[in-house]
Amino acid sequence: MLLKKDDVPRTTIGYWIKKYSTLVQQNTGMSKLDEIKKLKERIEELEFVKDFQQDIIADMEIITGVDLSKKSLPKTPACRQAG
Repeated sequence: MLLKKDDVPRTTIGYWIKKYSTLVQQNTGMSKLDEIKKLKERIEELEFVKDFQQDIIADMEIITGVDLSKKSLPKTPACRQAG
């Protein structure tokens, strides 16, 4: 290890890491709370899209008189199909 071999202080190593690491490397350590928040926001977006699509299908069923949901939608949710 560089620290013991060359008697380099730990603070110097930390400084070098901050100075020479890229922004991408620094931001990869997303906190668990930030990750949970981001995933919850994504879930809300996807639920909105799903509800919107179901409303469109329901409107088209009324207009055409054809039961489109049986033909267009999967019988089970995708998350259950993958498992």
